[in-house]
Amino acid sequence: MPLSGWIYDSAWEYAADVPIDVFGLFEMPRIAWVADMAPAPKKALDVVAGKVHVRLSYLLYFLFAVHLIGAFKHQWIDRVPTLQRMTFRGVAPE
Repeated sequence: MPLSGWIYDSAWEYAADVPIDVFGLFEMPRIAWVADMAPAPKKALDVVAGKVHVRLSYLLYFLFAVHLIGAFKHQWIDRVPTLQRMTFRGVAPE
């Protein structure tokens, strides 16, 4: 997903005017071969990379939700102390 976002941003029409600021720590460079493309294929790559990036984000949200549901199912239905093991309260001293 980060790679599709980087390609998407590098193919953006106004990428040369707006830097990629990473949490105020540094400026991330654009992907040179994408930034140097001709306008027509660059626009097509922008559209495709944007769709890939959005769909991967939906997949990530779905997997996160399934993971949470599984953890809650183990905790409350199966009565396995899953949530306690995920915190420091569930760690026994050695």
